[in-house]
Amino acid sequence: KDRILKLIEEGPGFHHLNCAVAEKLQGWIVQASEGYLKQRLEENLDGSADGAASAVAQLGEGVGDLLRQVGKCADSQKYLEKSRSIREQQGTLQTPEGAKLLRNLGVVYGEQKALKKGLATLREAEDIRIKTGTLRTSDGARLLS
Repeated sequence: KDRILKLIEEGPGFHHLNCAVAEKLQGWIVQASEGYLKQRLEENLDGSADGAASAVAQLGEGVGDLLRQVGKCADSQKYLEKSRSIREQQGTLQTPEGAKLLRNLGVVYGEQKALKKGLATLREAEDIRIKTGTLRTSDGARLLS
């Protein structure tokens, strides 16, 4: 144990090692999450029940947001758009959860330099927030940031 600690201290240093381990763990979490989502999307193509499709949409929203946070905007957009499609098919896009999805999708469009599409999507999210009376909530306020 002492020898390993001494090698780390004399070599890359603890901070560098911690950063490398954190980066590998983050990559593993992102890869595992995306893999699980792909599996669930394939299962959902078989015409899963509404509850299962709703869960897949929520999973896609979470993984899409995670991918955006780590800079994988193209993949994020793909999964957020699939989640939107599921919500449209189920009639759940016009809900506070649908507005949250649209906000995240609008941000991704903006980061991809599709500014008109991003703005239109954010406005759609705002309209839903107004209709559902959730504009003056913490999630509604995120439309302004």
